[in-house]
Amino acid sequence: MKFKVLLTTLLLLPAFHAPAEETFSRAGSPCAADTAQVISRREQKLKISGGPSAAFISSNFVHSPMDGGRSIMKYGLGIGGFLDMGIKEWFSVQAELTLGYGMSEFTRLGKTGTYRHIGLELPIYAMFHICLKDNGRVNLGIGPFTDFGLYGSYETASGKHDVYVRDEATGLSTMKDNYSGIAMKIGYEFRSGLQLNCSYKISASNVLDENSSVVRMHPQAASFEVAYRF
Repeated sequence: MKFKVLLTTLLLLPAFHAPAEETFSRAGSPCAADTAQVISRREQKLKISGGPSAAFISSNFVHSPMDGGRSIMKYGLGIGGFLDMGIKEWFSVQAELTLGYGMSEFTRLGKTGTYRHIGLELPIYAMFHICLKDNGRVNLGIGPFTDFGLYGSYETASGKHDVYVRDEATGLSTMKDNYSGIAMKIGYEFRSGLQLNCSYKISASNVLDENSSVVRMHPQAASFEVAYRF
């Protein structure tokens, strides 16, 4: 339900408009002042832009206390897009939606298992922009995110376990199918609209369900992303 509300909000955002006199660039970069034009007709109050993105992801868990346990980062991929609402030249609010696949290994007491996860990730960033002399800009972002799990499994030598299946006796699953936390982002945007970004996300909530009172596990992920702003 939460996901449907958030997705509907994103789809409706471009529909909000109002009369305004606004200066902006029709070239790829918002910092390209040499091509700026003043729009005096009815126009969007906010400058709406967006585009596709693809990311290379490395993820694992921060856990405690679980003595002798070790979570090892493995790799994954993500594909999605972003919607940016420019409020000032130096500030915007940016929402992203990414379908991601990630995996990690967990070793404890000489036994190793592999965790696999597919989820829809929705971060909302407060973005700060620094324009450079080459008409490119540095983008810095921070904000909350939520991951909606579509599939999760933990596989060992003895077999594979669906971590989202609830136990009939307790009504609890091994892991919760969603979690929320804080996301941070830094990147460079070329005048053409091409972006190279790095981001880091960590869950503030404990992803464990049935053993949450004993052990805490917080998913974390670092990613390198290529995006393009239309």
